[in-house]
Amino acid sequence: MRKWNGKTQTKIIANSVLCTALLLLIFIAGLFWSYYVGVQKRNAIKGGVIVEAEIVDVRLNGLGYSVHLYYEYRDSNGVFYCGEGANFINEEEARRHIGTKIDIYIDGKGNSIAVGHVPGDRASMIVLIILIIIFIVLIIFYIKLLYKDKRERLIREEERKKVHPGLEGGSFLKDLQNNKAKEEDYRYFIQKDDITTDAAIEDASKTEKE
Repeated sequence: MRKWNGKTQTKIIANSVLCTALLLLIFIAGLFWSYYVGVQKRNAIKGGVIVEAEIVDVRLNGLGYSVHLYYEYRDSNGVFYCGEGANFINEEEARRHIGTKIDIYIDGKGNSIAVGHVPGDRASMIVLIILIIIFIVLIIFYIKLLYKDKRERLIREEERKKVHPGLEGGSFLKDLQNNKAKEEDYRYFIQKDDITTDAAIEDASKTEKE
């Protein structure tokens, strides 16, 4: 297994998998919040309390290709509500609705949704489950790669000991001091940043036999 700056190819792949899993975890957190908000809006619909809210502004949708009406409402207890109304492609047309009223559901706790809108909790739940499954698979794959990398390191260590048995007992460095010619042959075993390959081990083994 080839090494780059002391890291094996397997370890590099493992780190890439871990970074992907962590990035996916951020999306999962955001989607979980979206699901939670959707559940609160669905509960507001179940409560059946409908009031009139005022359109106070228009705002771009997430992708920026359309705008939606933005409403605000404050109930008799001082609880504030806000949210999205209808979507429009034309911003100028949408702004004509500022100051008008729309019906919304409220739950008395600050959660609301415009009448006729559908909460996105169910769609979010489906995507959330899929992403969680992918995340678990990535973590399992990462752990397997770490195990594989550790096993490969042990195998390489055993190969090194076979090429020069004195390496384990500490006589290897003494051999290098007494015989400078061997230093070039065994440079792979004492410099961590060098590139180590199976071919290098085989070459060192041949040199020792000669």
